[in-house]
Amino acid sequence: MHDPETPAEWQAAVDAADFYLLLDSAQQYGLIAYDGKVDTGRCLDILRRGAQTGVMPSLPDRRPNIIATYVRCERARLNISQRELARRVGYSTAWLSHVESGRYRTIGSAAWQRIYQAIRAIEEEIHA
Repeated sequence: MHDPETPAEWQAAVDAADFYLLLDSAQQYGLIAYDGKVDTGRCLDILRRGAQTGVMPSLPDRRPNIIATYVRCERARLNISQRELARRVGYSTAWLSHVESGRYRTIGSAAWQRIYQAIRAIEEEIHA
């Protein structure tokens, strides 16, 4: 483990840390299970109750970057190629490249689940 050195490395590290804290919070609040399944009912309830207290979601332009950071970091951590992850998810490498770059403004929950489950399956294979 080493600390970031360049401004770009610091940005990547800060973005990754921010995302992992968001993911941890989502799991702690019951919004997403450790297997990647999203509890949409719970998510809608939290959004509704938050709105009642005046708390709204962050700006939408931040969301693709959060997912992009997660996928890039997990792929690097597991030392797998874009091609391999795309194959496991069932989408093209070009599609995954767009996800990792944050160019997709919307990623559906089905695609997110496929990405998350593929990453977890690869992780289990590596640690088995």
